[in-house]
Amino acid sequence: MLAKIVGFLTRNGKQLAGTDKAGNAYFRQSQTVDGAVTEKRWIKFKGNPDPTTVPVEWNSWLNGRRERAPTPEEMIELEAHRKAVKVKVALLEKEEEKNRFRAKVLQQGMSNDDVSPRNMTLFLQQVSGEEVPTQGWEDHDSSSDVVGRLSEPKGKGDTFKPGTWQPPS
Repeated sequence: MLAKIVGFLTRNGKQLAGTDKAGNAYFRQSQTVDGAVTEKRWIKFKGNPDPTTVPVEWNSWLNGRRERAPTPEEMIELEAHRKAVKVKVALLEKEEEKNRFRAKVLQQGMSNDDVSPRNMTLFLQQVSGEEVPTQGWEDHDSSSDVVGRLSEPKGKGDTFKPGTWQPPS
């Protein structure tokens, strides 16, 4: 009798378990099958049904691998963790790219000065088009200045002859 009253109050036992950031609603309903109480769980998609957009935590709950539905606080914490992991992966990929460049340069037999962090950073700026911080470069002498080697010659109009400039060796 009590189960019928609770079922009536919760619209035939259907209870909202929670929602995800896409607006999908997750429901549960207790049922008695052959004397055993089971729980039916399902999702009501907000827009087009796309099971690939269901978060892992909610998918685990729907499939019974998780007893309790994820809380909003837990979902926020997990999302922040996922973002932090993506940032770490991006940093590791950049570091790996630098290491591959250094190995390639060393394999080609270039001098150690050519593989300096400054030269590699300038190379990465040219390849990726992104700005890379250049703190601490003031201590380098101008003889290994890559920017000077990559820039066009400067001179006065009366002494400059087009086509005669050669890069330093």
